[in-house]
Formats: sequence, C-alpha cells, structure tokens
Amino acid sequence: MNAAIEAAHAGEAGKGFAVVAAEIKNMTGAINEIKRVSNDNAQSMNNIFIKLAEMNYSFASIKKTIEMQSGNSGQIMEALKKIRGVADEIGKDSVKIKDDSSVIFNAVSDLDSASNEVSSSANAAQKASRQIAASFSMAKKIVDGKIMIRPSLEKQTDKVHK
Repeated sequence: MNAAIEAAHAGEAGKGFAVVAAEIKNMTGAINEIKRVSNDNAQSMNNIFIKLAEMNYSFASIKKTIEMQSGNSGQIMEALKKIRGVADEIGKDSVKIKDDSSVIFNAVSDLDSASNEVSSSANAAQKASRQIAASFSMAKKIVDGKIMIRPSLEKQTDKVHK
C-alpha cells in the first residue's frame, strides 16, 4: 500500500514504485493461497486425529469383546471391519496431505521468486529516485541562482587564455 501511495506522489518518477506495489499485491494473493492450503491441511490432520481416536476405541472394543465373549468371532470381525474402514480413510487423508504439501511447496517457491523480483525492482526504483532527486535539486539551485553557470564558465575561459 505504501509503495502505491509513494508511486502516486512521485508521478512519472514513481513508475518503479508502481511495479513494487503490483508485486506486493501478487505476493498477498500467494500468501492467501498458502493460508487456505494450510487450513485444509489442518482440517485433514484433525480428521486423522478423529480417525485415530476411533481406531483406539475400536481396539478397546475388540479387547473387551474378546474378554467377554472369546467364542463370539462375529463381533470381532465387525470390529476389525471398522478398523479397516478407519485405516482406509486415514490413507486417503494422508494422500490429500501429501498433495497439499506439494501445493504449499510450489506456492512458497513462487513467493520466494516474487520476493526476489520485488527486492530487485525496489532497489532499482530507489536508485532511480535518488538520481532524479539529485537532478531536480541541481536544477532548482541553478534556477534559484545558487549556482552560477555563466561566471563559472568565464573563469574557466580566463584561465585557458592566460
């Protein structure tokens, strides 16, 4: 935002700042995408924790079933089916986390590249701004009469003729 304001104040000389402002806006979009993917990952991790708790409950259920009804294999099979279903869901969530991690890595890589470009553009804009400011300062001194060009030239001419 500050770069955009500075670009507006600097007028023609602020074009470099306008480039910086655009790059910062792009970086903000990339950061928002990273936040979204991170939230998705957090939800996936939460789902995994829920499934692990369900699995723990299933194991406890199996133990209790074996202790109470060692001869009743039907209940054991049902508990094992639940565990298998939970394990399958955990596997799916793990694949989603892996895919989301790739998206985050790519977004961070893009953000790093954009950051380097912004830094380079900002340095170039700052250098150009300093040069323009120095030129305007010199021109103002000449216009205000603080620097006398003609008498200075006459002194140089007199030195050459002597």
